[in-house]
Amino acid sequence: KGTLFFRLAFLETMEGDYAEALKYDLECVRLYSENKDSVRLARALNDVGGDYRDLGQYDDGYFYLTESFRIVKNHNKIHTNEDSLVMAIVLHNIGTIFTELGQFDIAYGHLKTSEKISAAIHDIEGPAYTFNELGELFQKKKDFVQAEKYLLAALREARKLKIRVLVPLTQFHLASLYLDKKDFSRSLLYYDSVILQQTSIHNRFGLAECDLGKGMVMSRSGNFDAAEKFFIKSLATSKELNARNLTLSCYKELASLYEVKKDFEKSSLYLKQHNALRDTIFSEAALEKLFQYQVSFEMENKDTEIAALSRARMRQDFEIK
Repeated sequence: KGTLFFRLAFLETMEGDYAEALKYDLECVRLYSENKDSVRLARALNDVGGDYRDLGQYDDGYFYLTESFRIVKNHNKIHTNEDSLVMAIVLHNIGTIFTELGQFDIAYGHLKTSEKISAAIHDIEGPAYTFNELGELFQKKKDFVQAEKYLLAALREARKLKIRVLVPLTQFHLASLYLDKKDFSRSLLYYDSVILQQTSIHNRFGLAECDLGKGMVMSRSGNFDAAEKFFIKSLATSKELNARNLTLSCYKELASLYEVKKDFEKSSLYLKQHNALRDTIFSEAALEKLFQYQVSFEMENKDTEIAALSRARMRQDFEIK
């Protein structure tokens, strides 16, 4: 039964419906917990953490990821390669949460620790995932040279190793990078490539992300009518999937678009919706809860390679955000 729920969750993830995937992954957690299957439980907790992250519920995502790490860390006195692989994946996923929150130093520490563990067990796919995430991290830091270097390396590795799930993800990040660099023609080429791949597996979230991206290209190119259509389409899908981060981005772009078009009533409406959703996703209570989880996790693992960065700095950064 656990295998069935795992497969159903995987299918929903491939289609970009993380809310549905979460339901099946939580069933896996329940079953493996009842059966006292520590290895599968740790993997299921990691999957739940990833679902919450993708839904923009970062405090819940962090909680489940650290629970996964605790279980696998205490599973054996001497860790097997399988234990170490799960630990590397979990630390990588924790790093992705901090990248999304703009906590780049903390994210980098987790990603590099994950990379070291992967190298120690000769995990050949690990570097491709690390390069992809580092590329996104440096893009968010506006270091486009480093971002391009890592993303192109990730794409080479993903293609060489035939990691099909990673190829469109990395291409999407490259499309976003070239959008930031105002290389619109190259950005559109990557978006169109991703659309072909996501259409083949019916990944609605991936397609909605590309609609938003193409809308941003159109908007920055002065084609506001085309941009509006892409934004509205992406917003509708994001709401259906409860993809709050994508919805947030759509609200922001629509508010800016209507301001440029001098439709101030619509601009104000979308700006209010954006601010309300932003305050929900990045609420003080949620960030404080995540902060407390981070403090506890650091203290438990202070003798490991996990980045124990300044808690005061983290609190300060969250307060600024």
